[in-house]
Parts: sequence; C-alpha cells; structure tokens
Amino acid sequence: MDFKSPKYSVLFKFFFDLFLWNFYSQFFKADDLVFDVGANLGNRSQAFLKQGAKVVAFEPQSVCAQRLRDLFQSNDRFDLEQCVLGDTGGNVDMLLCDSTTISS
Repeated sequence: MDFKSPKYSVLFKFFFDLFLWNFYSQFFKADDLVFDVGANLGNRSQAFLKQGAKVVAFEPQSVCAQRLRDLFQSNDRFDLEQCVLGDTGGNVDMLLCDSTTISS
C-alpha cells in the first residue's frame, strides 16, 4: 500500500474533516462566534466555518496570514487579525520555525 498516493490523501482528508466536524460540533452551534488563536493555515477555521460559525482568527506569521486571506477573503463570516495575543500590550520578539505548518 502506498499511503502517499493521492487516493489515500483524499481519504485521509475526508476522515479528518469528519473528525473535526464531530469533535467541534459539541462546543458551538451555527452563528456562534468562535476564536481561532494561532490559526496557522486555517484547518480549524475552515471546520468552524463549515459548521456555520462566525470566526475571528489570530495569526502572527505573515506566510500563514496571507494563506488565510487567500482562502477566506470572500467569506463574510471570517475575520483575520494578524497579531500575537498575550496578557500585556506591547511588542514581542517571536521565534519562528522554518515549517509554518507545525507552529503559530
């Protein structure tokens, strides 16, 4: 079995989306406001939007934030704040990983 084949990739995405739908649907209903902190590439935001939520996403990384803009620019239920969240105001130094898909 070649698990890297496109056939398995589509199958994995289907079951992953189904898992996200079932898991997150217990926490909110359609039209609820959901915050996606560290939105990264938008996997969770997309699941929230599919369930009818209004999403405010926070993502500090420029590459990830641009992808979120590209994905959701026409969705009026999605707002992006490109910033870091913390318990105090001001500026911070942020260490970034070379792989944007594993951290925000």
